[in-house]
Amino acid sequence: MLVPVDDYREGILAGIEPLAPIALPLADSHGCVLAEDVVAPWPLPSFDNSSMDGYAVVVSDISGATEEAPVTLTVIDDVPAGFRADVPVSAGNAVRIMTGAPMPAGADCVVPVEMTDGGTESVQIRGSVDEGAYIRRAGEDVIVGDTVAKAGTLLSARHLAVIAAVGKGHLVVHPRPRSVLCYRRAVNS
Repeated sequence: MLVPVDDYREGILAGIEPLAPIALPLADSHGCVLAEDVVAPWPLPSFDNSSMDGYAVVVSDISGATEEAPVTLTVIDDVPAGFRADVPVSAGNAVRIMTGAPMPAGADCVVPVEMTDGGTESVQIRGSVDEGAYIRRAGEDVIVGDTVAKAGTLLSARHLAVIAAVGKGHLVVHPRPRSVLCYRRAVNS
């Protein structure tokens, strides 16, 4: 008697249980199923940072800036990503800042480099922006306590990236199942 495929599959799956969870390094967890939620212990980003290459300034300094009537500010520091400003921004000054770099104290907006002359000692600002413009705030993507990956998730590279960003080096996962092909060779007696 033939068994319908769906019934046969249900019978097989009914006899399969998830593999016991194990702890694996993050790098070895791709393709595994997460056994427990991953919760953020800190916010992402963890500090206010620039979302554009440009100049961190005080918004009141540039409120009237236009292409025809640019505002000139003194550049007091240069902050690449991965570094912090050495000095706070005050009226009349600007800090050259790269995408991802922490916002310097005193600055309340970033003017994109495209709206300037790109100066290194002084800079002409050729347009105004609103307060908070081009700033990614701490916790804008993830706040402390957010679940960034739920138990039962089949882990892909995108999951591992956010898990790494919240500092998890090891995960409790259900390992990838392995199958073994067994066969018997017929032996003539």
